[in-house]
Amino acid sequence: MTDNLERRFFLGKIVDQKHFSNDQSLVEVAGIWYRYQIMDNLNYDSHAQYEVVDNAGNTLYLKQLK
Repeated sequence: MTDNLERRFFLGKIVDQKHFSNDQSLVEVAGIWYRYQIMDNLNYDSHAQYEVVDNAGNTLYLKQLK
């Protein structure tokens, strides 16, 4: 397992609609903008919260919280 900045500091962080760009193409975590993918092929829901669960390069993988 590669240890990197995103894995050390961002895993487990919770983001909501205020962290997404206006066109929902990017998510901001700790002042840095990242591409993202929502796990389980779910679509973006502006009323949901998401947890950062993984990363690959500059892409964060988000899991929608119930």
